[in-house]
Amino acid sequence: MGSGCCSCPPPMTSEHFLAALDQGLANQQRSLPSWVVTAEAAADRFLAGGRLMVGGPAPSFEGEISWRAGGLMPLTSLASAESPGMGDAALLGYSGPEVPDPELARGLTAAGTITIGFGSGQQLPAVRRACARWIDSGNQAGPSDPPVAGILDVAAVWSFVGEFVGACLRRGAMPTMFQSIVVTGADVRNNRYIGTRLHDDMHPGPVDPGALGLAYLAALRRYLEGFQATERERLAQAADEVRRTRERGNRAWFLMAGGHLPANVLGLPAGPPQLETLAHPANADGIEAAGLRPGDFVYMQGYTWPPHEVADAVHATGGRLCVAMAGHGDQPAPQGAADIVLDAQWKYGDAAVTVPGYDIPFLAPSGFLNAAIYWSLVLAALPVT
Repeated sequence: MGSGCCSCPPPMTSEHFLAALDQGLANQQRSLPSWVVTAEAAADRFLAGGRLMVGGPAPSFEGEISWRAGGLMPLTSLASAESPGMGDAALLGYSGPEVPDPELARGLTAAGTITIGFGSGQQLPAVRRACARWIDSGNQAGPSDPPVAGILDVAAVWSFVGEFVGACLRRGAMPTMFQSIVVTGADVRNNRYIGTRLHDDMHPGPVDPGALGLAYLAALRRYLEGFQATERERLAQAADEVRRTRERGNRAWFLMAGGHLPANVLGLPAGPPQLETLAHPANADGIEAAGLRPGDFVYMQGYTWPPHEVADAVHATGGRLCVAMAGHGDQPAPQGAADIVLDAQWKYGDAAVTVPGYDIPFLAPSGFLNAAIYWSLVLAALPVT
């Protein structure tokens, strides 16, 4: 994309990209019942004292679910794990811009660890064979500049975490989970459980196999549908501003302020990006240090708070600001928080699934939605040919 290659296929449109994500989620819904036995195997090892580890070569696969709102507290980074072996299970992310080496999975398997690979098995046959178990992304778009498979892996690993929790619940145990730190009292609550693998103070009842993973995938599909239904015009307006900004010689920027965004959305496309990364804090000092020029445009990945300080700072440079952010409760993202506001659809608390008898919802949708919205804008902003 953007490379000027005459023989290359035309770039994926924003609409095609979102449809590919939705199709992948539908494929995961059909496949998820077959993931349950793998989640139960991982839960059996974990409850016997083993570790659930996460790693692999995919950019930010580990970071998306580690120390994360709605995520498992007792996850172990594979990079820092001592002597993985019998009794452990490893979640391995493989979708990315480079062809992955199967030796990591082979070595872990030889040591007795259950290796659970995530990616498009059709595109990654060697690592699929090397892993003991495989969770397919459901990607049917094929290799593409927008990292469809990598974004679908985000959905798959969160769904798998849900099924891991469900398997633990059917065995009478509840793993400790993080609450989003923006929620009042979350720091106190999280600190109470950090370092603890299982709750001894809450005992939710069992859930049906597939219930939590399917609930999460259904929520993602609902959020995608809502984004397309309500944000189409504002997305087109933002894309038009990105195009016109670049055409007149100004710069269009990406500023990350909240929520997780898989790193591989920033490592592509192959050609010049429509949005350049603004590597400064999302505050007035960061905007001043960035040296924006009059006429520059900033796309900000927000969270749930209106970015008034950033908006004032961008406007002081003569620039304009678009923010994608979530609303509170049943309220949409507040229009007027920036020049253009895209409603990211997920809500305050960044958690899509509840279990009766547990004190917080869990399984975060923001990473998937943030990546989807980022790429929707990048693709919609491609020069018109």
